[in-house]
Amino acid sequence: MKRILTFAVCAAVFLCLLTSCGGSKTYVIATDNQMQPFCFVDGQGNPMGFDVDIIKAVAENTGIEIELKPMSLLDGIEALKEGKVDGLMAALIPSDEMMQDFDFSDMYFNNEYAFAVKKGKNKRLIEKFNEGLSAITESGKYNEIYISNFGDGIDYFGRED
Repeated sequence: MKRILTFAVCAAVFLCLLTSCGGSKTYVIATDNQMQPFCFVDGQGNPMGFDVDIIKAVAENTGIEIELKPMSLLDGIEALKEGKVDGLMAALIPSDEMMQDFDFSDMYFNNEYAFAVKKGKNKRLIEKFNEGLSAITESGKYNEIYISNFGDGIDYFGRED
């Protein structure tokens, strides 16, 4: 009986952690505020750009709640290291040095950009990002976001208009 009770308590605690004890967690995501067309802010201070559209589509597809915090890339890296934000979406290219401090998502851009979280923290956020990235890629939403940010004049087949 004691083992069953212990198992039940452990299961309840685990489920509580997974669901943030009944409330949904809002992940605070730092975005670069100066890297057009990936991440930047408009005249009213709203985050804009390809990376912003990707993280919003991932959040919408996976049901996670996000709050975007525009800041400089260096401030974003520091905020992530200090645990002030849960993730960093800023056209990051994982380096060996960065991999010591951060876990990275699957790559989401040809140049191998990835989404980052503090090493050992927010594995669920990385899993959700990868899940959403896969889904928006398969659905064509990724291509829509790409074209809306980089223009529709892309020569996909080597032909001239």
